[in-house]
Amino acid sequence: MRVLLVPLLVVGFCWAGPIVDTNYGKVEGFEYENAEVFLAIPFAKPPVDDLRFEKPESPEPWGDVYQATQFRNDCTPHYRLVAQFSSYSGEDCLTLNVIKPKKVEKKLPVLFWVHGGGYEIGSGSQHGYEFFAKRYTPEGVIVVTIQYRLGFMGFFTDGVHGNYGLFDQAAALKFVKENIEHFGGDPEQITIWGYSAGAASVSQLTMSPYTRDLYSKAIIMSASSFVGWATGPNVVETSKELAEILDCPWERAKECMKKKTLHEIFDAVEKQGYTTGTIDILRWSPIIDGDYLPSNPEKLIHDAPVKPTLIGMSNKEGSYFAAMNMGRVIADFGLSQDELSKVDEDFISEIIGRKLLYNNRYGENREKVWEELLDYYVRQGKPEDEKLQNGFFVNRYSEVR
Repeated sequence: MRVLLVPLLVVGFCWAGPIVDTNYGKVEGFEYENAEVFLAIPFAKPPVDDLRFEKPESPEPWGDVYQATQFRNDCTPHYRLVAQFSSYSGEDCLTLNVIKPKKVEKKLPVLFWVHGGGYEIGSGSQHGYEFFAKRYTPEGVIVVTIQYRLGFMGFFTDGVHGNYGLFDQAAALKFVKENIEHFGGDPEQITIWGYSAGAASVSQLTMSPYTRDLYSKAIIMSASSFVGWATGPNVVETSKELAEILDCPWERAKECMKKKTLHEIFDAVEKQGYTTGTIDILRWSPIIDGDYLPSNPEKLIHDAPVKPTLIGMSNKEGSYFAAMNMGRVIADFGLSQDELSKVDEDFISEIIGRKLLYNNRYGENREKVWEELLDYYVRQGKPEDEKLQNGFFVNRYSEVR
């Protein structure tokens, strides 16, 4: 018996993954090439039951070693079909992933990635961990990807409270600030980074009094807090309408909706409709709540500390929505692959009229605005070579969207 026991212990030891001791307990990950990977680490209590439609709370310490070896729940999207695409989707989803080099000889810079998806779909697992491990760990960079509540779960408001998805992002950033040193990271070198709605979120992180002192640099790719949909004008009305469909009195809508099943809320969302069909494209997005965003972006950016920031646009971003076949899930701007190949001057002109000038928008100035929009989006810079025109108008379509 003694002869057999020793090799078994040795084998068990050899299979143990890397372990890091955080402020909340130990986490065990795994090795991938030259990286150590830790998946689905909880940065907040599960936002379920009484914590649904509430700000996130710090996680309870865990006693046993937490097995951070696989992705877990994605956050519930606003659209039932998207939830069905995922084998793991649910409300208990406030987790983050850490991809770090195996060998750490000094404190390393950190990239804090916020996913996009129109504040309504997306996850911290959608890009996996392999790319980050291959691209960034050889350069001595730690990557953190996060999740936050989406759609009605993240941005329902009772007119006073809301922006739960943004508070989730703040909680994740605070967790990283306080724990990344255990992984070999430098809490004074955190670059927050995002694309599309993730970029708008990063822009909001740079401005909010909750988060503007928790990072060192920012990368904002293809959106910002200044785009119209980043602080949706229709969220309060959308919330009222959803509460009414669910027979929840507005004066106690939040408490009533805490008791509704996810199935009941999805049914109500389907009755309500997923999109607005206007240039104010999102039903669910952040609001100026007097708390996380205490004022408008113009005021907040003036008050925020000046830090190195890289801002850019993505070329032909509209093609992404066709490739993902998810455009109409987020907004009525989605295109199929076939439609994308046929985008031309007439198509863009029609989009401008239908999406930007709806309901007699701009009143007596409508024709003047119409001509200026056509000049910019249709006429200026149009290539003479017809073979190049589709790419040109796809890019213009991305800008209109």
